[in-house]
Amino acid sequence: MDLLKRHRGFLIIIALAAIIFANGIWAYKEFVRAESYFALGARLMIERGEWLAPHAPDEQVLNKPPLTYWLIGLSYKVFGASYGTARVPGVIAALCTLGVIYFLGFRFGGAREGVLAAAMLATSYLFLSFARMAMSDMLLTLFVTTGLACFTIIVTSNSNRRNALVLIGYAALGLGVLTKGPIAFVLVAAPIGTELLISRDPSKVRKLRPLLGLITFLIIAAPYFVFVYSRLGAEPLRFFFIGENVQRFTGTIYAWSRSPFWYEFAAFFSNFAPWSLLIPIAVWFDWKQRARTDRSTRMLYLWLVWTIVLFSISNFKLDYYLLPAMPAAALIVGRMVIRSERRTKVTLITCAAIAAMVFTLQMTFGRRFARFLPVPQLVASVSASRAWFTSAATTDWANDIAFNLPPPHTLERLTDSDDAKLSEILKMNPNAVALIREREYQSLAAKDPEIKVLATGDTYGHGGMNLNMLLHPQRETLFVIGHEH
Repeated sequence: MDLLKRHRGFLIIIALAAIIFANGIWAYKEFVRAESYFALGARLMIERGEWLAPHAPDEQVLNKPPLTYWLIGLSYKVFGASYGTARVPGVIAALCTLGVIYFLGFRFGGAREGVLAAAMLATSYLFLSFARMAMSDMLLTLFVTTGLACFTIIVTSNSNRRNALVLIGYAALGLGVLTKGPIAFVLVAAPIGTELLISRDPSKVRKLRPLLGLITFLIIAAPYFVFVYSRLGAEPLRFFFIGENVQRFTGTIYAWSRSPFWYEFAAFFSNFAPWSLLIPIAVWFDWKQRARTDRSTRMLYLWLVWTIVLFSISNFKLDYYLLPAMPAAALIVGRMVIRSERRTKVTLITCAAIAAMVFTLQMTFGRRFARFLPVPQLVASVSASRAWFTSAATTDWANDIAFNLPPPHTLERLTDSDDAKLSEILKMNPNAVALIREREYQSLAAKDPEIKVLATGDTYGHGGMNLNMLLHPQRETLFVIGHEH
């Protein structure tokens, strides 16, 4: 009973976060960002029994490590395949991350610090968004956060649970590699290594038990890649480790995502909103208190700065790559609020108000815009026996369409910008149907007067409901066209 009373603030935060994170994930029937790759890849994995190297139809083998696919597949096994069940692992990972952050805040600053940090993290824009997505980034954030939390406690204190923390920390590293690849190791090793260099204390290295850690890490991470090599050869491994990691980082591939060095700094401040407004204050506060700054605070700054810097020097930049930095930022800001001399309840009340506002927006706007999620209705409007194609202009909807098709979810993505190939296919194959944008219909109908509009669906564009869509809605209509039987 005393344990529940001591942690009741955190239990309230977790309960509210679970409601906010899970609310509407079944009703929102559109995949955003890279959700469709994981959701469809996991569905094909289940239906075909291909658990070794799951991937979406338009991705290469081992484009991404398997753990996210496996967890989504497990969710499908338990609850059935749907938009919501694809997102369940993300919800659980987000709640677990809040638990780790609370534990770390509680360990160094008490229950109030842990509760406030967890509340800020739960209501920050990027974290809240990805808590509701079927992607690998929230899992990566959980494992990086767990690893850094364990190692931070080990190197900055004399914990009597050191062996357990060592095992958990290195196990988290192994799971992180199975989620996103070597970047999980780098995101943990960089701040921890820097702390060891600054402190110049060999005993801290011994505390980390590197030999035991290496064995634990390899037991978890290595068998999968060895098995892939034994079954598929070296090429998938070369593509993953060299292509998807080294060449992506250097910009040799995926050059479309090159951005200036400062891009990730700007992205971080927008994505940690509304709490990013307090970061300069927290930095100023900690600078004033630097003579009394403990090692755990330094570790939080190393965690935050290294994550931002690593992705800033990368030639391939995406705003959500900074998600693993958000827990550190929440702890830094939460610690500042709790430890400042003018502590008030304003921040806590603001946090609760933001959570309530987000919940209200989800309950209202989520239902209001549900009718602009057309894919399930478009698929249901034509016979299941029809052969599906997407034009070059609707390729971003392809995996959504395929997810809603019956097994084997066959769909061909066309890439000709003038739709000449699509027009020829529709002429030659009366069983073919195609998803196009409204603006494409006139030119296709001119080439083949027999083409009919079989179904239409209104949308505000692929990519999900966001602030820009609400402020500047650009409604468009998708057409399903073909020949009537």
